[in-house]
Amino acid sequence: MIILWKGWGILTILIAPVVFVVSTLVLTPFFMLLGIDSDLGLKASGTISLMLSAAAVYAVGRKLNGKPARVLRDETTGEEVVLKPRHSLFLINMEYWAIPIVIIAVIFLLTPL
Repeated sequence: MIILWKGWGILTILIAPVVFVVSTLVLTPFFMLLGIDSDLGLKASGTISLMLSAAAVYAVGRKLNGKPARVLRDETTGEEVVLKPRHSLFLINMEYWAIPIVIIAVIFLLTPL
């Protein structure tokens, strides 16, 4: 059985494309208004959109996974159990998914259109 996500890790799949699409729809006309070539404008807006997606995934992941752990203690045995929330996608914490998104942004920036 493949574990796809834990907690709110599924938000990684939702946040990145939504931020990418919205920011691309905003930035592309902005670059056209500035008179930047359409290919260069598309490349710039795509790269900036991917970076914004990475920042959003990282920020939400840090917020969700940064909550303090709860320590529960059994009164009869004195044994302690630490409960720490984990929000991950494919066993990788949500905030670390920003790294592959940044790598995709760099590849997108460096490849010719």
